[in-house]
Amino acid sequence: MSNLLEKASIVLTPTAYSDGTLHSIKPLQTLGSELVTNGDFATDSDWTLESGWSISNGKLSATLSNSTNAYQAEVLETGKTYQITYEISNYSQGGVRFQFAGGGGTVSGTSNSSNGLFTEKLKATVNHTSIRFRSLTTGGGFTGSIDNVSVKEVIDADFDFSRPTTGSATGIGSRENSSGNIESVAANLPRIDYLGGTAHILLEPQSTNTATYSNDFTQGDIFNSSNNPSLTGAVLTSQQATSPDNTNNAWLLKDNNSGGSGVVAIRYFGANVTSNHFNTITIFVKKALSNDFIIIKSGGFDSGASGSTWFDINNGTLGNVSGSHTAKIEDYGSGYYRCSVTFKTITDVDGSVQLQLASSNGSDQVTKDGTNGVYIFGLQCEADASRNFATSYIPTSGSTVTRSADEANNSGSSDLINSTEGVLYAEIAALADDGTNRILGMSNGGDFNNSVLLRFSSVSNRIQAQVRLGGVYQCTLNYSVSDATEFNKIAFKYKQNDFSLYVNGIERATDTLGDVITGLDVLDIDVSANNVFYGKIKCVAVFKEALTDAQLTCLTT
Repeated sequence: MSNLLEKASIVLTPTAYSDGTLHSIKPLQTLGSELVTNGDFATDSDWTLESGWSISNGKLSATLSNSTNAYQAEVLETGKTYQITYEISNYSQGGVRFQFAGGGGTVSGTSNSSNGLFTEKLKATVNHTSIRFRSLTTGGGFTGSIDNVSVKEVIDADFDFSRPTTGSATGIGSRENSSGNIESVAANLPRIDYLGGTAHILLEPQSTNTATYSNDFTQGDIFNSSNNPSLTGAVLTSQQATSPDNTNNAWLLKDNNSGGSGVVAIRYFGANVTSNHFNTITIFVKKALSNDFIIIKSGGFDSGASGSTWFDINNGTLGNVSGSHTAKIEDYGSGYYRCSVTFKTITDVDGSVQLQLASSNGSDQVTKDGTNGVYIFGLQCEADASRNFATSYIPTSGSTVTRSADEANNSGSSDLINSTEGVLYAEIAALADDGTNRILGMSNGGDFNNSVLLRFSSVSNRIQAQVRLGGVYQCTLNYSVSDATEFNKIAFKYKQNDFSLYVNGIERATDTLGDVITGLDVLDIDVSANNVFYGKIKCVAVFKEALTDAQLTCLTT
């Protein structure tokens, strides 16, 4: 397959990133030809100068008190990204900003108010065709000189990436790093996650951990509200083991050695949830003493929401799962498993959530002889009207915390994507088989109605490949995999009246009637605003030619 990827025009893998960018490994970034004329100001031509600007001694100079411009028109193309460099000298006051301008307002660079050489990247959007220097009124207007101006197209397929801090939402996320430890990742930095052992790009929706003390099991509430946690037949001790974040902050929950047998648990009574929302509880657990099981229990809610689910923390498997729960257990290494249950209630929205020790599957009793116990870390409680699965760990310490959504888009160009024929390839996994549409693909200027798409559809475990032209589906190919949450290799070949879908080495569906799109020029992970792709990505690639059957088989095997 590696040889085939050499034929691709765009290749994204989890290998390189920076603040606000997911870097493609192909093509490597290059710069186009110089687009500015008279950027060294050797003459008085090419630039239009408003009041306060002049050209003398080979420099663009300004002595200003108002917001005015020096500009060149018809330089840029909409949708392309450019690298701009310029030098400021003889600075004495105010500030200046480089801008793209046109029929759709402006795109602005940073405000600079010092001597120096400045470089930045800007993307022309909405009919921006002109470049200009604009003096700023702050500080009395810009006074200084500008020289050595350069504007060149950036030729690459990097993705714009964001997970911003907005309002009450933090841009900080978490991942499992290559050492197997949970760590925080700063806002607007992509998360390269190693859960499962292989690096992949993690893209998640916005979510809130409503457990106000995620790693203090002596206080705090969960969901809309609850009582502080209480113990039954248990002893709880802090800082007893290294946790998944590689610090000594795991708690030991053990039986109280009071004799006999019974329930040993942490309980959150008075837990209030929102009617008809999916409520998900997750916690990291590691076997510490003799018992092999723990239970997550919801009680006091509607009968369809109350129940108990067992987790085998010795073997990392599910035990009995309540009919009112959906459940999952994930191996985080070093003996830790992240255990989760989700339930939904409508009428009785006040109840309890409990974590109990168990010595065997199906039993909620343990012998209270001091030999039963587990290490626990990282409680998370999430609620959502449509999402029925847990997201990555969000630490809290005294209040709820909301993590912003991950977004990646604006890769590629018309030079790198062929509208007439090609292949869209992805090795991807869904976060959950949750009955939603999660779409990535190529389009004409970000227009979902004119696009080539891959999606996990709302039908359970179904992969779809589609072409939309003017909002009309020209082709829809379907194939159901055994598990959409596992990584699948998918290739969609598109060509006039010749479409095929390959999944995991086999041609799964074809269509011989349909049109293709004109003007494909952008690859987006979130091509559909209402059906954003949230999941895991090992690779996304674009080919400018329709590969052969043998090549498609090889690519997806």
